[in-house]
Formats: sequence, C-alpha cells, structure tokens
Amino acid sequence: MKRLFNYLFNPDLGYFLKEVWYWYEGEMYVGYVICQGYRFMGIYGYDRVVHCYDMEVVKKHLTRLNITLTNSIVS
Repeated sequence: MKRLFNYLFNPDLGYFLKEVWYWYEGEMYVGYVICQGYRFMGIYGYDRVVHCYDMEVVKKHLTRLNITLTNSIVS
C-alpha cells in the first residue's frame, strides 16, 4: 500500500529541460525552460523554475541554482 501511495504522490521527479519555440522580431527561436517534475494522484506535472533564451544561460542558471538535470530535453 505504501508503494502505491509513493507512486501516486511523488513531489520530486527531478529537473528537466523543456524546449519552447517563440517569435522575436519576426524570426523563430528556440528557448528553454528548466522545470521540476512531480506526480499528483498519478498525473504528471511540472513547475517552471527558470525561463532561458539560450543554452549558455541554461548552464549559468544550473550552476547558480546548483541543479543537476535528471532527464534530457522534453519537447
């Protein structure tokens, strides 16, 4: 019973990157959002931690916040 409860309600599934496409001055760019995943009642969700416009900014925020990514990029 405890294993089922732990599966259904897991507040920390780790950090991952989510790709976000956006328009800027008439051109399409790709940005990234650092997210922290969770599971509530068996439904997956995530909280946005930081929005980044470039991979260099992602690296800076990862070192500043002392975050290690558990999953690869999710689109």
